[in-house]
Amino acid sequence: MRPQGWYPDPYEDHGERWFSDGKPTNLVRDHGTESRREPPPQPRPGPRPQPAPPSPPEWRWWTVCLPGLLALAVAGAFLFHAAYGSGTNCLDGCSRANDGLPIGTVGEAITAIGAVTLLAAGLTRPAWRRACAAGLWLALPLACVCALLIATARPAASAGPAALPSASPAASLDVAACTAIGGRVAMYGTATCFGVPYVADNGQRGFGQVWYGRDGQLSGPANTAGTGATRTECQSGRYPDGPAGPVTRQPGHWDAQLSLCMP
Repeated sequence: MRPQGWYPDPYEDHGERWFSDGKPTNLVRDHGTESRREPPPQPRPGPRPQPAPPSPPEWRWWTVCLPGLLALAVAGAFLFHAAYGSGTNCLDGCSRANDGLPIGTVGEAITAIGAVTLLAAGLTRPAWRRACAAGLWLALPLACVCALLIATARPAASAGPAALPSASPAASLDVAACTAIGGRVAMYGTATCFGVPYVADNGQRGFGQVWYGRDGQLSGPANTAGTGATRTECQSGRYPDGPAGPVTRQPGHWDAQLSLCMP
């Protein structure tokens, strides 16, 4: 078969020369730029022309959109979730939202910024699309890990008993009792005194919630995000399961109605 197409220039004047029916023509190409130059009368001796290697396929624009939009969707949704928790200082279960959010929030912010940068670079520079797509596919699991950190920074919404007696609309809630133990009143599916400070079984402070009964009075025991201190631990101030071993703290006040150690 006679050569037909682009082949290395046998005259070595240009990078490639177009061959038609086995004969070199005046159409030449250097680094992708075409021009015309008549072949010399006698070709320089050299090897028989070989076909030029095919150029790698160009990645399409949607190859960066798919992972980029997925990563942005996850990061954006949980950034909003974290912002809500930080703004209200309370998430589902009403434990303080400070403890688990910072790492996940910072991770989601970095992921979102990186995803936008890679997405913009991949859409505007076709030669970079393969590398940008790989980076975006790596950003997606990172966004999911940070989302898990944010989601687990609070107790489950179903942490309380499945069937709690809601306060009767006619009953007057004892707001003063809630305020006296450091909480705030809110109406969800049940009337609740939330954000109540208590002493955990390691001597550290936590925040729980107490429901109102049908009579409008606080109904114990309290629901805590962790495990509350026992009566003995509370009144003695000695805790065997501190952050780094047994610890001694200021003795607390035991609330028998709520079965809770108050700071």
